[in-house]
Amino acid sequence: MNYEPLTNFHMEGIFLFYKPIGWTNKSIVGSLKRILQVGKLGHAGTLDPFAEGLMVVAIGRKFTRGLHDLLTASTKEYIATIELGKTSDTFDNTGTITVTSSDARPSIDDVRHIIETHLLGERTQVPPVYSAKKFAGKRLRDIATKEGAHELAASRAKQVTLYDYDVISYSYPLLTVRLSVSSGYYIRTFGNDLGKLLGTGAYLTGLKRTRINGYSADDALAPDDLEHVIQAQGLLLGAVQGVGYRYSIKNLAERYHCTGYVHNLPDGSVSFLAQGTVRDVSSFLQFVLPGPFASRVEDHSFLITKPHELFSEFSAQ
Repeated sequence: MNYEPLTNFHMEGIFLFYKPIGWTNKSIVGSLKRILQVGKLGHAGTLDPFAEGLMVVAIGRKFTRGLHDLLTASTKEYIATIELGKTSDTFDNTGTITVTSSDARPSIDDVRHIIETHLLGERTQVPPVYSAKKFAGKRLRDIATKEGAHELAASRAKQVTLYDYDVISYSYPLLTVRLSVSSGYYIRTFGNDLGKLLGTGAYLTGLKRTRINGYSADDALAPDDLEHVIQAQGLLLGAVQGVGYRYSIKNLAERYHCTGYVHNLPDGSVSFLAQGTVRDVSSFLQFVLPGPFASRVEDHSFLITKPHELFSEFSAQ
């Protein structure tokens, strides 16, 4: 898909992006930098090319600085589809698939018992050999076929937690589960370990990340969404009430063809929501700060998402 590069553009904030299947993290970062015309950009947590779902992207120095906390202290939710009776050297559908010789046909009660007995809670997990984990500056997947690769992967084992799970559907050989996990948890390893414990072998045929902390994939912008209306929610803290900030924001929104609203909150902050094209919302955000002459913004947050309800005008409430 070809996007016209933006000019005279300023964008910062937390950007919720929906990664399609087949896209790499590198291609996502490169595409967003080109589309949004930004330099400083980071994301919280990689997704393998075969996976889809939510990526939390930080744009601008203020927001990329906060990525460390999101990376190390986040709870993530996934929906995984697992095929029993087969294994994969990559633990997913991109590897070499081998049919196992097991005649086992575990019941749904067997599956739940194994998960609750052996996989639920905190445990030490070894990352897949084909992974982005680094050893001596090299990613494991780049040395996966070399001697000693499995030992290197084992040396990168870490404590992770499966907080909760839910069986969405099961009809042998396909199992679909929802998993709530800590940062650093490999869903591919969960699938492989489950297959070993059931005696059937298993690998992931599909993976979708649906949530990171309070951020949901339902609010994430897919590539095609960037051609239509996007939404920016903002919160301004400091001396921002009683200084004409609401009407300054309303005038900016009307100037850049954005719809939505702005209002004062009881705690003294100002909240706004602006909808428009990528170009219009970006132009609007560029001039929200520093605000009217008498104002003083001490902190701010911007969240760029997919809108679920479209506004026809911009109002100061």
